[in-house]
Amino acid sequence: MNVPPVFPEQIVIPGNVAEERYAVRLWFLRWVVALHFGTVAVLFVVAWAKPFALSVPSAALGLLGALLALSAVRQWHRERPEWDARLSWVLLPVVVVLAGTVLGGLPSVGWPYEGVAGAVLGWVAYTCLCGRDFSFMGLGFVAGIGALAGAIGGVFFERYTAADAGRAACLGLGFAFFFVYDLAALLTRRRRQDAFAAVADLYRDVLNALTYSGRVYRHWKKYPFRVL
Repeated sequence: MNVPPVFPEQIVIPGNVAEERYAVRLWFLRWVVALHFGTVAVLFVVAWAKPFALSVPSAALGLLGALLALSAVRQWHRERPEWDARLSWVLLPVVVVLAGTVLGGLPSVGWPYEGVAGAVLGWVAYTCLCGRDFSFMGLGFVAGIGALAGAIGGVFFERYTAADAGRAACLGLGFAFFFVYDLAALLTRRRRQDAFAAVADLYRDVLNALTYSGRVYRHWKKYPFRVL
């Protein structure tokens, strides 16, 4: 008798990247990291330059709507990944601009984003320099070091308080953890040709806390004895 797990298992699709040979997995990861870095670079330009006259609350509300639209695109086109990628990259610039606007407003409420910038540079540096010895533990470690370095650098160069530096470090470490965890999870949910859609996943998966809770509810309803 197979005993079902307490929580629903990770989503696995046929022909996913995790089933490919190591060279293909490494190529996919590097391609996704490179594309994602391009979008994050634009995001930080928006955060720094503040080119759009949007309040942070309005941008945050718009960002939520755009992320929900991205999630809906993935759900509707789950069997047609090429359309998922095309429509996701139509919506992704909107997400990036709104996320940059929200990020640019965080320092004014005591949450500097230098820790996030350090985490991004950390995982890009690791991906470029690790050669064929890529590991998610190493990626997370270097990204975490980058987050801490970014927070400390923000204090040194911009005279943030120690409390601001602590919040910047927490924000950067949280961002690094999410990125590494989600990047690893993408390997079983995407195929080798889905790199563009995978980049969009790294944004829309922020909402997974909501969708995962629904999966847990349906799983527990199907296997109620596991909840007891």
